[in-house]
Amino acid sequence: MPIFKFKISWTEDDNIQRDIIIGSSQNFLLLHDYIKQAFLLDLKLHGKFFVSNDDWIRGREICSKVEKNIKDAPALSCLKTPIGALIAEPNQKFIYLLEHDKEWSFYVELIVIDKDDEQIVLPKITRIDGISPSELLRKGKEIIVETEERFDLESNDGFGDEGEDDEQGLGDDDVANETEENYTEDF
Repeated sequence: MPIFKFKISWTEDDNIQRDIIIGSSQNFLLLHDYIKQAFLLDLKLHGKFFVSNDDWIRGREICSKVEKNIKDAPALSCLKTPIGALIAEPNQKFIYLLEHDKEWSFYVELIVIDKDDEQIVLPKITRIDGISPSELLRKGKEIIVETEERFDLESNDGFGDEGEDDEQGLGDDDVANETEENYTEDF
């Protein structure tokens, strides 16, 4: 059984990549699960693969929701379809879409075809570059919350509220009027 090494990169940031090796007779459902694991994504989410060309044009669909392969069906089953069955060329490409409210998509590129090595337990995540999209999303929310807390952006008792007096006991309007009066009196 040949071993395939895939480079999976997030379409939003190609610096976020994972490499996964998997056997040619193993199915797309296993690859689907390992992609979610490698990118720290919710393991309950469904996904779809699309056979692709070099221009990332979607072709045949392989879906984790489909339970069995039926002739002329719009999608194949991830569970019933071995990866090797859809490898048509040495640099085969797939597009992977995760059914998430953010609709994350990934490019899946075959980068190595190797001989079977019985000592390696497959599949296996062999490289992790960059932070996962879910971590970016989480960190983005944390950064917003930290900024709001740091600058007290959520509260109404902070700086800049209308009608509040400054240190001299004057409101913003009084300060502006006093400044204008002083300015005009000097001339």
